[in-house]
Amino acid sequence: MNTETPEEKLYRLILADLDEQTKILRDFQSAVKPVILRLDSDVAILKADVAELKTDVAELKTDVAELKTDVAELKTDVAELKTDVAELKTDVAELKTDVAELKTDVTELKASVGRIETLLSNRDNGYS
Repeated sequence: MNTETPEEKLYRLILADLDEQTKILRDFQSAVKPVILRLDSDVAILKADVAELKTDVAELKTDVAELKTDVAELKTDVAELKTDVAELKTDVAELKTDVAELKTDVTELKASVGRIETLLSNRDNGYS
């Protein structure tokens, strides 16, 4: 005859179930442990990759800032060159005007020299 009380039987069943659940949990932990280790490794690798990408982004931001500065300087240089070209065009136009005036002066001088030569020739020939 079984002298086990209903409470004792319930307690025994609960303990047996608890033992079974503990065994299932240990089996699950054993099965999951390699997966967790692999995931931890993957997370570490991803963290390293993210850190490297952050470094790359910071370097790129620095490069972009430098390029913006370079572009601003180039724009200033281009503006200065445009001013220089405009001044050179003005200088060339003035020089063309000066050359035209000098050509006129040379033509007038040639005419004066021609008249002087004529006068000298006439004087030498007895004309006055």
